[in-house]
Amino acid sequence: MLASLPQTLSTLYLCDKKLWQWDTNGHQIKPLFDGSCTTFSLDGIQFVSCYGAIVIVQNTCSGATVAEFQVANRNTKCCCFSPDDRLIAIAANNTAYIWDITNPNPHLVETFIGYTENITSLAFSSSSTLISASEDKSVKFWQICALSTDQVVINPGPTQITSPLISSISLQAWDGIAISSDMME
Repeated sequence: MLASLPQTLSTLYLCDKKLWQWDTNGHQIKPLFDGSCTTFSLDGIQFVSCYGAIVIVQNTCSGATVAEFQVANRNTKCCCFSPDDRLIAIAANNTAYIWDITNPNPHLVETFIGYTENITSLAFSSSSTLISASEDKSVKFWQICALSTDQVVINPGPTQITSPLISSISLQAWDGIAISSDMME
């Protein structure tokens, strides 16, 4: 069962490194935010925006900052919340970072290394499993051990995909995992 969403639902639109927030009536909500990628929490109460190395988690309605931290690499490409909204996954170049945002001082839980090219998409399949796809045409399933800190995990055997570049991963409760690819080759 889905959690109740706030009455003032909104949409984030990314254009020219700016995040534009709109309510469901089509009215722009102020202020604008800088960002290169963004996503909402599953309950719709928070959103995360990334810009360079800076990651900011904000309340959807008030815009108040809930958490702020920096990733080691300045080139953030994609982000997502865990199903329980406790963790955020951030992709920067060919590395995925998992951050715990349950307290005012977010901390790095894990760093996943193992791609030869940039990560193109991230999705949590559960609160303890992250799926990532890369320009190197591979998809990886990572187990998150939230009790450890600063653990680096290297996946020695990625699942190779023999199709064009993978652009997104999405999860469907009724049908499993969907992987889409761009026809760029």
